[in-house]
Amino acid sequence: MRELNDDEIQALIENGARPSDEILSASEKGNIGAYESLFKTLGKEPVQGLPFNFAAKVTAQAKLKVQRKSDMRFNLTAAFILIAGLAIACGLLCLENYSAGSQFLIVTFKYKWVIITGVVVLLSTFFFDQKFITEQKP
Repeated sequence: MRELNDDEIQALIENGARPSDEILSASEKGNIGAYESLFKTLGKEPVQGLPFNFAAKVTAQAKLKVQRKSDMRFNLTAAFILIAGLAIACGLLCLENYSAGSQFLIVTFKYKWVIITGVVVLLSTFFFDQKFITEQKP
């Protein structure tokens, strides 16, 4: 006698019909028992566990962390570009006219706190702008 395939076993369990033990082979008995326990388990509601949107929340948190790192890199790059721009401007002025370059350097050191405050305000604006944008996204 031929063995039952998965579809036939599923149909037997769904109909509630169970052939006698004499007809079934040992492997078929094991398969029917496994299918019955599977259907019983699938028929129950899951126990309270993780919410259904757990994976979406974890993914969103991971994306936010990566985005914050890239935003910080952008802010540090902007600060480096500002400092490098001032250094290049001073260097070019010194090459063209040494007295103009030294005056530029003196003025830069004289107003260093204004320049530093401006850089900090600019970077803070970048930081808080990105922070508020990410918080307002749905």
